[in-house]
Amino acid sequence: MSRLRVLSLIFMALAVSLPTFAAQRPAQPAPPANGPTRNTYGESAPGTPGTDYYEMTRSFSGKITEIRADEQWLSVKDDKGRVLQFFLDKKTRLKADKKTELAEKKEITLDDFHTGQNVKVTFWPSNLKATEVRLRAREKD
Repeated sequence: MSRLRVLSLIFMALAVSLPTFAAQRPAQPAPPANGPTRNTYGESAPGTPGTDYYEMTRSFSGKITEIRADEQWLSVKDDKGRVLQFFLDKKTRLKADKKTELAEKKEITLDDFHTGQNVKVTFWPSNLKATEVRLRAREKD
């Protein structure tokens, strides 16, 4: 009988303390002093405290102004004069539209692209990492 009594006291003590333990929350990190981190487009970056974030890819079209194949990045300037620098990794797809000089090439590398070429870059706005770089056909004047 005494074992049963001890076990019932332990069970009651746990039942009383469990809701109090569950109600405690871990401390939340304080937001940055200058407000949430913003990316190039003025959107809250992922992981910013106090923000719900759903990220979608964006696209940016323009002419290549600079390429650094060894550092895996390129800069593109659009018609409005905005210049963005995009970072590439092993998952970045490099493609070419039909009627371009790289259309028939099966394996395209960053070394195949040149400054002045028209490209469309699909990228993640939070870190400007390119998911696809596509060589576009020249626009007709």
